[in-house]
Amino acid sequence: RTVRNPHSVDRYTGGSSSGPAALVSSGLCSGAIGTDGGGSVRIPSSLCGIVGLKTTFGRTDMTGVVCDAGTVEVASPLTSSVEDSVLLYSALAGSRPMDKLTLRPSLLCVPNLVSSENSKILQSVKVGKYTEWFHDVPDNEVSNTCEDALNLLCSTFGCQIEEIILPELE
Repeated sequence: RTVRNPHSVDRYTGGSSSGPAALVSSGLCSGAIGTDGGGSVRIPSSLCGIVGLKTTFGRTDMTGVVCDAGTVEVASPLTSSVEDSVLLYSALAGSRPMDKLTLRPSLLCVPNLVSSENSKILQSVKVGKYTEWFHDVPDNEVSNTCEDALNLLCSTFGCQIEEIILPELE
């Protein structure tokens, strides 16, 4: 059976990690693990209103993962908040020494996002916004909610929205 979107059962949940996304989105758990090679964590998380992070190859151990797409597929967290994503990613991070394809990454350095001293930690981050697609939705409530989310992100963490253009899109 197809996994249903917890916010509206007639809507699609995304991709191969839609099960974990639906679980987190419905509130049954605050975090789950999926695999992402082409959007399989990022798409379901966006459609279900949660946080999905595609990790860097070599940062997470792929032992036991059924999908094996080489250097494309990675184990990644799906969570109910950015803070939970930092926690789950920190727990997942690490590769096995016997892995043939390991980057031997340095230790993770993750911020404490709830600390008042880190309130403007994303000041140097620019969020690209392509307005033509941003407002190309059947319901204005969707674009208004996204606009509110962007404004909250900027006011909370200090990042900036920058209008982008995608040339030769057609």
